[in-house]
Parts: sequence; C-alpha cells; structure tokens
Amino acid sequence: MDDIVVSVSITSDNGYLLTGRYNDSSSFVIDGSAFILKTDSEGNQRWIKTLSNCTLYSVQQTLDGGFIAAGVKNENAWVVKLAGDGESVEYEDASEGSFSQIKKIAFMMFFHGFSVE
Repeated sequence: MDDIVVSVSITSDNGYLLTGRYNDSSSFVIDGSAFILKTDSEGNQRWIKTLSNCTLYSVQQTLDGGFIAAGVKNENAWVVKLAGDGESVEYEDASEGSFSQIKKIAFMMFFHGFSVE
C-alpha cells in the first residue's frame, strides 16, 4: 500500500497536520481513501482520521480549533470539517463539480470559525 502526503500545515500547538491518500497504487484515481494526520511538535502521531472514496488536497486548522479539508469525493468538489479531536465530522458538502460553493464554505469556516448549517 502506498501512502502519499499531499498537504502539510502547522497547527496552533506547533504540531503538524498532514493530509494525503492511501491506495494500492500511487495513482490519483478516486477509488482509495484519504487521511488527516495530526502530530505534536516533535512529529509524534496524536490522531489519524481516515475517509473513504475521496482525495484530499489541503487541510488547515480553523479558528474554533477544528480542521477543514478540501478535495474530491465521487467526482465532486468536497469539503469536510472535523472537530478538534479529529474524531467526529462536524460538516461535509459535495458540490457537484462546483468549487465556488466549496470555496465559500471553506472561507467561512477558516476565517470566521463557525460551521455552515
């Protein structure tokens, strides 16, 4: 199994947030699964969240301490918001190929720190 890290960002506790995919091949075909991995400042794993049938390209910490990631799921633009513990999905949206709605949702969550209803 090949693991591929696509995005790395620094969190408010000086840890790292990585997103990528794992699949039986290193192709970017949308039939694998994605992961979001949180580490401490020394690189030790704190938690990992796996998400199926998707590809994630970017992940950031939000002002409310959660995490937002954007990518593709079922051939649609997709955004997913995790709680601060990385366990629960607080919000997700697939916008049938339109990145404009995803961009709006990501902006609201990242810069304003609240979820979209």
